[in-house]
Amino acid sequence: MSEIHESISANVPFERVPALVRRYISTLPQSEHGEAVISLEATIGGVVVEREALVTIVPARTYPGYEILEISWHAREDGPFPVFKGTLCAEQEDLTFCRLDLDGGYVPPGSVAGMAFDAVLGHRIAEQVARELLQTLKAAFERLALTEETAAK
Repeated sequence: MSEIHESISANVPFERVPALVRRYISTLPQSEHGEAVISLEATIGGVVVEREALVTIVPARTYPGYEILEISWHAREDGPFPVFKGTLCAEQEDLTFCRLDLDGGYVPPGSVAGMAFDAVLGHRIAEQVARELLQTLKAAFERLALTEETAAK
């Protein structure tokens, strides 16, 4: 199994993240089976790798200063693409900021050939996808939180 660990700070209180996730997921297109569809992409060496994926993010646990959600995604279409399973943790940094940590893993498809591809290029693609997803979540959460604050005024 290959593991991914990526983090980013977001200008939202950690305790609002589960509600912001629900709102964000509700804005995404839905598959024919009702799953949220997200575009995952990475740019490696000037080449853009993009794939539609079905994503699930659900609250799992709450601790003082932490909101932990389970996150998973898999390619919408069949093919030799890994399935990711892990956690998205919102950790309190201060009253208005939190750190979003994405931790999890995937098994490269294709046995030995898939593991070789992962060692050469696949893992870098997976890390870039994780960074891009965190950027997307950060931007969406901050936009949604600002919209809520503006509506409350």
